[in-house]
Amino acid sequence: LRWSSTAFGCGAGGQPPYSRSLLDADSAAATSLPCSKHSGAPDKVPLLDCFDLFGKEEVLDEANAWYCPRCREHRQARQKLQVWSLPPVLIIQLKRFTADATGRWRRKLDSMIDFPVRGLDLSRHCLSGDDAALYDLRAVCNHYGGLSSGHYTAFARHSESGAWHDFNDAHVSTARADGIVTSGAYVLIYERRAEGESE
Repeated sequence: LRWSSTAFGCGAGGQPPYSRSLLDADSAAATSLPCSKHSGAPDKVPLLDCFDLFGKEEVLDEANAWYCPRCREHRQARQKLQVWSLPPVLIIQLKRFTADATGRWRRKLDSMIDFPVRGLDLSRHCLSGDDAALYDLRAVCNHYGGLSSGHYTAFARHSESGAWHDFNDAHVSTARADGIVTSGAYVLIYERRAEGESE
């Protein structure tokens, strides 16, 4: 297999997939988002920038070649992950742990992801043109610590009162909405806002 940065497709007319639908969900859906573009990323990364990075087109390397059904050979291709439809409940895991190409050198990413508590608008990331693309945060799972040890806490919003609570082992306390966004955020749980529902 000879590899070239310009060779895509094959002589048999097979075309590599330039996009594929990642999420097409009717219930809850989960996805994992990268936390930063590079090691010198800014101190605060907007959550929508993570979605942009997640959907960025990439050239598949030799280890991930696309199998062409026409010529029946592995070929170089481009891949782009895209969302077709949006679920009522969206669970986002932020990729907080990274490794080098060998998998031996690992570290935790502590980038501050700036995510909205109300009004996450995913309309530009949904191919189906779904009008109901506004989400409100319902819970956050936090991870504090490193690779070998750590501590998990959670923030959750009461469904009736709307008050936020901090869950830390056996201790539960009220929390302020402006204190929910921290660098410890690891899993975000969003609920799609009903059409016509105001903030």
